[in-house]
Amino acid sequence: MSNLKEKTINGVFWSFIQNFSTQINAFIVGIILARLLSPREFGLIGMLTIFIALSQTLVNSGLKDALIRKSNCNQVDYSTAFFFNIAMSVFLYIALFFSANIISDFYDEPKLVNLVRVLSFTLIINAFTLIQKARLIRDINFKLITKVEVIASLLSGIIAIIMAYLGFGVWSLVAKTLLISFFTVILFWFWSKWTPSLTFSRESFRELFSFGSKLALMGVIGTIFNNIYYLVIGKYYSANQLGFYTKAEGFKDFPSKGITNIVQKVTYPVLSKLKDDKEKLNRTYIKLFETITFLCFTALFGLSAISVDFTIVLLGEEWQKAGEYLQLLCFVGIFYPLDALNMNIMKVLGKSTAILNIGLLRRVLTIPVLIIGIYYGINEMIVALIVHQIISYLIYSSYAGRFIEFGTLDQVKRVAPSVFMSGAMFFILMFLGEILEVRKVILVLIQIVSGIFFILLFSELLKIKSYVYLKKTAREKLQNFKNKGGAE
Repeated sequence: MSNLKEKTINGVFWSFIQNFSTQINAFIVGIILARLLSPREFGLIGMLTIFIALSQTLVNSGLKDALIRKSNCNQVDYSTAFFFNIAMSVFLYIALFFSANIISDFYDEPKLVNLVRVLSFTLIINAFTLIQKARLIRDINFKLITKVEVIASLLSGIIAIIMAYLGFGVWSLVAKTLLISFFTVILFWFWSKWTPSLTFSRESFRELFSFGSKLALMGVIGTIFNNIYYLVIGKYYSANQLGFYTKAEGFKDFPSKGITNIVQKVTYPVLSKLKDDKEKLNRTYIKLFETITFLCFTALFGLSAISVDFTIVLLGEEWQKAGEYLQLLCFVGIFYPLDALNMNIMKVLGKSTAILNIGLLRRVLTIPVLIIGIYYGINEMIVALIVHQIISYLIYSSYAGRFIEFGTLDQVKRVAPSVFMSGAMFFILMFLGEILEVRKVILVLIQIVSGIFFILLFSELLKIKSYVYLKKTAREKLQNFKNKGGAE
């Protein structure tokens, strides 16, 4: 096995462990907190999502991606990016601190003033970890990242649950966000063995920013439009409705963004190392595409089929509306990993201008979705968002096809088996939900087991390429662990 292949498999493995562990923790903590808190308290935090996420994107300013892509990075490059990130985070924290009253007046929620001023401090804390992460991602060293983020997620979750139980309400959610950032910083600085030098190079900054600035602008636009639905629901509906939507998004993100995060973190450095070998780049890209679509489609079609009962079982009857939103949102989430992969291939090939142009076009297409949300309702807005995501995917795949020999038609052909199989599973699970008259918890368990059995059976019978590849890779990884264990 080649060194890069070994690194790629290890990277995917540890990134999967990291995402799975942290999301399982967030999932369990979220369920417990939802039992202890009200939808309104989740809605209050949801109102601030767009402001915190936008500021975090500006702090990064695309420099992390520029560092990962650059062939040879030195201490000056890292230090320059580090001090820029710190300065930007302080500036944006001050801006949010003095904008708190404006944000509060916009939503007509007085509680938001103090929430903004405390929660936005995460910007400064997070700025201290960006370079450590960039260095580790460059080396495809996700084992350390996994260790840090799993511990930070676990500790912050436990403290948040204790605070919620003691009656701290919405502040338990704020504490969770602050503490996960704090623990992450402490652990990265303890284990990563990197410290900045007291230097800032204008030449280095110009080089990094020339590439990263376009990605940063794209990130700003993407962050605004990805989170603007929170703003619309918070402004035109109630905090309770936003709480339902926020929780549905969280459940949808468990498989969708979990897979997307692996795609973004692992495929970018891997593909970057292959950018000078077009044949190998194409072959690796196609293999990744097949594998990711298989995982994403089966997970999200299955989740959509059981969403309402699944939500009620975990959170209680008062959260049923979140399950109804989740059923639709799953069909939005299936496109996230595909967009991320198509964008990564363009980033690798240095097509940051194309990424920016696509981003601008996609965001213009978001305007009708927002109008539907304001005038018709949240369900109608989500349906419009599904249509928007389909169109966006077609745009991304079309552009990516100009730079690599794997355009929209080729992608659709490759994804067809996963769509067919996942669609069949969806209808089977829905049918089981209609005919079985058992307790909801028993019904959900039957549906989950049936869905897994169906996917494994038909993947074996039809010899789905992505499934065969995943099984082979898992066996190789297991054998490597056994061999290492035997050697020890």
